[in-house]
Formats: sequence, structure tokens, C-alpha cells
Amino acid sequence: MKNNRRGLVETGIFLFCALLIGVLGTFAIYRLFPQYLCYTVQNVHASELYDRQDLELSKAVRYMEYFTPTGDYIKSIFINLRGNTQNDETRVSGTLLEEGGNVIARSNFEVGDIQDSAFREFSIEKWVNAGQVYQFVVDFPADADVSVTFGPEDIGPEEHVSGELDGRNDEGVMYMQYSYGSYSRKLLAFWFLVFTVSAYLIGDCFLFKKK
Repeated sequence: MKNNRRGLVETGIFLFCALLIGVLGTFAIYRLFPQYLCYTVQNVHASELYDRQDLELSKAVRYMEYFTPTGDYIKSIFINLRGNTQNDETRVSGTLLEEGGNVIARSNFEVGDIQDSAFREFSIEKWVNAGQVYQFVVDFPADADVSVTFGPEDIGPEEHVSGELDGRNDEGVMYMQYSYGSYSRKLLAFWFLVFTVSAYLIGDCFLFKKK
């Protein structure tokens, strides 16, 4: 009788630990690895392309875009450019910062040899607060010829607040495109089951060996 009660208690503790690991694992995925949840593009907002101009930039120039996201999860930010360089490793880098100046994400892409304008992606994959002002800083390389699509102030997407090219705002607004991701409760439940079942099977394996 005592052995049966002890076995039930151990099983209960074992199941509780497996469930706890499932909850903690799912929370870790949600907060630290959201790209495994929000892989579906929910919405895309982009600048208008009327009255556009491809502006040839100076070397090592910096563009600062102030914007307010309309969604809670940014997957990517795109710009439109063409360029060429002798160095295959030359990159354009982008940094996403919140109001206090804290860096949220960094991303980059190779300039390559692009004769015609093309959309290029900064992969972000981060949670944000919709409606809060953020800053996206784009640093262009010193060893590449780059032309980037600009336009008048009113071409910006609804996220756009203001933009500055090397501290000036007289060149207009850089073309920007924001894509947002979403997740489903079913996917959260899937990860919960994965962690819970895995914890149960691993724990059961160790207990079986111990016995």
C-alpha cells in the first residue's frame, strides 16, 4: 500500500516537473526565439514609389529613420538600392534602437554587384511595442558605390515619423518597407507539447535506468 502511494506521489511530481519544463520552454521560445513562432508574415507596409529618385550616396554615410511600428513583431525592414564594390564582403548594416538608445537588433547584407535597383532585407525578428517611437540606423560602407531610393516626405509608410541623412533632412525620405509577423495559439500549444513530452520521456528514461 505504501509503495503504491509512494509511486503515485513520485508520478505526480514527475508529471508536474514535465509540465513546468513545458511552460518554461514555451516561454523561452516566445521571448528569446520568436522567429520559431512568428514565421508567418501578417502585414507589410511600404513607402510609395511615385516621384522616386535614386540618390548616389557619399562614402560611409548614415541614414536615421524614426518610426512607430504598427505591429508587435517586426520580421524585416527593407530598403531599395543598387551598388557595386570590389570587396565581396562589403556590407550595409542596420541597427534598431528603442527610445532610450538601447540596441534591439542588428542586421546586415552584402552590397554585391547590383546594376538595377533591388529590395534588400534587414532581418530583425524582434518584439516591439506598437505606437512607440523607434530608430533604425542604416550605415553605408566606405568602399562601395551605392545608390538608394529616396522620395518626398509624403511617400513614407504610415510608420514613418522623420528621417535624416548624415544629420540633414533635406534629401527627402528613404524608401522603407516593414513586414510584421504573427503566431497562433496552436503553435504555442505545439511547442508546449514538444517540451512537456520530451521532458517526460527523458525523465522516464533516467528513472527506468535507475530502477
